Amino acid sequence: ISKNAYLASNILENVNLESNQYQIENGNFETGDLTGWTLSGNNFASVSGSSIWWLESFLFNKTGTYFLNGFAGDESQFGTLTSQAFTVGGSGYITFKLGGGKNTNLCYVEIIDAETHESLAKFGNTLFKDKEKSYLFNGELKDLSLDGYYMANMVEYKADLSEFIGKNVKIRIVDKAENDWGLLFCDDFVTYYETVEDISSNAVIAKNLM
Repeated sequence: ISKNAYLASNILENVNLESNQYQIENGNFETGDLTGWTLSGNNFASVSGSSIWWLESFLFNKTGTYFLNGFAGDESQFGTLTSQAFTVGGSGYITFKLGGGKNTNLCYVEIIDAETHESLAKFGNTLFKDKEKSYLFNGELKDLSLDGYYMANMVEYKADLSEFIGKNVKIRIVDKAENDWGLLFCDDFVTYYETVEDISSNAVIAKNLM
């Protein structure tokens, strides 16, 4: 099998990943739309297939083809995006990619009780950092994370929800900011890992901001 065919089969497998008790539907947005998610409020972000941002060709560091793109929405708008319910199981860890959201009090990923909607945990993009150096545009793709900058380029986080194992919960993406990087970029929500060792070594521990 060719390399391209192998990659295509993996992408197709991700697109067709069925939601189950432990894994949310369309956590990677690979349907190209908001299937499996409920939007409340205004159009603060949209699903996008973009790979680079700004003239400098900075990489979003997305997974697959699609992701939730704050640049595709309106920064001044507020809203939430809520997943379908899932049961916390396995190791209790989940992972996701998160960018933007400079003010973590206003922009964050929240874990809520599926029945009562009580907030159980809250995670922000704590590694956000504006670039302090200039990049000359020469058409080359650039990974800002190599220089320690995380803006629209997404960080892979791992969040420990083990205290909620067996509980039915939902993920709620929240945008209450209207400026100063008051927008979010999200991708690749994986809500089940049998063991912690199954998680990528590149994933950064997400701090519970509650």
